[in-house]
Amino acid sequence: MDDVECAFGLFQQFRPDGVGVEVVFDGVPNASEYVERLRTIYRAAYHDDWDRDVYFIVRSPQAASPEELAAFGMEYVAGLRFLSGMLAKRGHPRLDKYLASVTGAVVVPHATANRMNDDDTLVYEAVSDFMGEFYNYEHPIIKLREAYYSVACNYYLGWYLQWPYFSEKIPRDVFRPFFELWVRGYGCVFQGSSLCLVAA
Repeated sequence: MDDVECAFGLFQQFRPDGVGVEVVFDGVPNASEYVERLRTIYRAAYHDDWDRDVYFIVRSPQAASPEELAAFGMEYVAGLRFLSGMLAKRGHPRLDKYLASVTGAVVVPHATANRMNDDDTLVYEAVSDFMGEFYNYEHPIIKLREAYYSVACNYYLGWYLQWPYFSEKIPRDVFRPFFELWVRGYGCVFQGSSLCLVAA
């Protein structure tokens, strides 16, 4: 890993299928786990014109019913509640209180989902601050954080890809349902009492 530039767009260099990405993880504990997670991203974002996309974009999403999408959404909410419970025990109950009010996940049109609303901002800021508490800036996976973010310019997806690092501190794969929604072509917006699922 010492010879690899840990920069924005690093993983794009191994498109379309991720061949050779193993070199990034030379000497990293649990290297195969990081490689396999990345390979799921290469597979999901593969299409004939992949080289026209700067980021990893799902052009042929896996089919899913609204019920399946809602189930992944509520699994994601449950994982975030696990994190918010940890935060509440540390004296920061705001996220826990908000997530307790989220009663469902629902597929909505773009026009009805506001990504800049206060609820979504609260979730992002609280989760981001919490995850940052576990960063060891000397660890190779944390050194790669910019490269992970730049996969799809999405911190949640980046944390999913880095999860073997976090799993020692947080015993639940919190962002896996977010990934499952992403490969099905959906993003998430917290808004009021709902997790809004929006087609990309």
